[in-house]
Amino acid sequence: MWWIWAATAWAAPLKAEIEWKGAKGRLTLQTEVGMHIAEDAPASLSMSQGEQTVSLGFSGAELTKGVSLPDWRGQAVSGTVSLGICDDAGTECTFRDFAVDGEWPDSKRGTFALTVSEARPPSHAFDRSAYQKDAESSVAMAFGDATTSARLVLLDFTAVWCPPCNQMSVEVLDSEDPPDILGRFVVAKIDVDDRTSWEVKSRYSVTGYPTVVATDAAGNEIGRWIGYSDREQMVAWLHEIDHRSQLPPVDLASLSGVDAAKMAWRIAKEGGDPSPWLAQAGAVDVVEARLARIQVTPEVSDALWLCEHAPDAWPDWAYAAMKVVDEPKVRAALLRTLTPPRPGEPALRASERIALLAELTEGDEKRRLSGAAASMLRATFKSDPAKDRPFYGTLAGLLFDAGELEQAVAVYRDAAAVYPDEPTYYLGAANLLVKAGQHDGALDWASRGMEHSWGDNRLRMAKALVDALVGLGRVADAQTFAEKVLLEHPAPPDTVKVRTNRYLDALRNAAWPDLKKGD
Repeated sequence: MWWIWAATAWAAPLKAEIEWKGAKGRLTLQTEVGMHIAEDAPASLSMSQGEQTVSLGFSGAELTKGVSLPDWRGQAVSGTVSLGICDDAGTECTFRDFAVDGEWPDSKRGTFALTVSEARPPSHAFDRSAYQKDAESSVAMAFGDATTSARLVLLDFTAVWCPPCNQMSVEVLDSEDPPDILGRFVVAKIDVDDRTSWEVKSRYSVTGYPTVVATDAAGNEIGRWIGYSDREQMVAWLHEIDHRSQLPPVDLASLSGVDAAKMAWRIAKEGGDPSPWLAQAGAVDVVEARLARIQVTPEVSDALWLCEHAPDAWPDWAYAAMKVVDEPKVRAALLRTLTPPRPGEPALRASERIALLAELTEGDEKRRLSGAAASMLRATFKSDPAKDRPFYGTLAGLLFDAGELEQAVAVYRDAAAVYPDEPTYYLGAANLLVKAGQHDGALDWASRGMEHSWGDNRLRMAKALVDALVGLGRVADAQTFAEKVLLEHPAPPDTVKVRTNRYLDALRNAAWPDLKKGD
């Protein structure tokens, strides 16, 4: 065995080497003297050669044993590794990201060292071009453009703090590689935090995000997309909307039971009332009928049926089934349905499934599953802030549930360093620290976040700050601050139904808890 250590490998408290014999290669990691890898903490690795990538999420203990790699001899390899590093004295552990790269020699066997460096992406000026714009003007301009160009309209109700909104933006609506079908639409982005969005949100009855409402040029709704899963499904929906816009309205009475059930599921997915379509479906018992019913009125019988007959479709129904999870039979059925690993399952979907399992458990098992979901999610990161940004909050939440508060806050700290003008990460860190009872830290994060927030997200930031002050026993300061913020944010008119009222009430109740009692 021969050893070659790259000179720059010592620039970080981590060494990485690849040992190989024939087609079998293994990556191993070693810390500096006086430090060690946190074996009980989540860890992840992503290694690439050209277009080939190996992404894995696991615990630090598994990482220390070494990771098998494909036969990439004679090629340049690179990647990222995320793991916890502790000092041997047991006084400090930090979660850190490293970049590794090197040229794998083209020989039968050997060992070579990779260059290791701290992976710290540069800060980015946060692009607010999609936010704090007058919603009515944006919508009117979109309708005008659609009339001129004979296109349809997509009203994208989005929020800076909304992970699936950001994912949908980077993968579809603002993608560097937009789907061709998007050319059939004019897109109007509506910042749901800005008060100018009140009227248009109320007009289209939008209460959750992301919601994309497809309309004709006159503003008549054709369909809507709620939530976000992946690009493929949304692109298929865009094609469906384009096709639907060219068809006459569906005659409910003419539909067969099966077709009515399918229509009911479509209506339910779009946030509508599928009851008339379910009534037309009658006694037809197909997956679509069950899916539609459980979205509107979750029932134990539907949850159990779907666990048995549609386990692979769990992303379509599991979250609704969680509303009846207090029934032991449902909890047990969900655990059985979600537990088996799916061969070839994408890491992002696996992380989501494991996170759902964590919600069904408690104590050490909940922490273990949350850590596993965090590791799996981190393994999908691409070291590209624009593409990783939608998942920072989810990762931090999973780490917090895994009992890793410092790592969770570190995710927000690093994200805020990359996007210093974006309010989401200040709010996320403040809320986690409030939950953990670390009110001094929460006050610092919320105070800094107030400098970068606006509209509804400013109200949420203000509540986090008030929670921190109350936790510190500074009730009078909390009330003075809340009064100032409430004066700056008048309530929406009674004619509109929007979330702003909920945020205003939450701020009042945080500053004056007796209001909850009706005093």
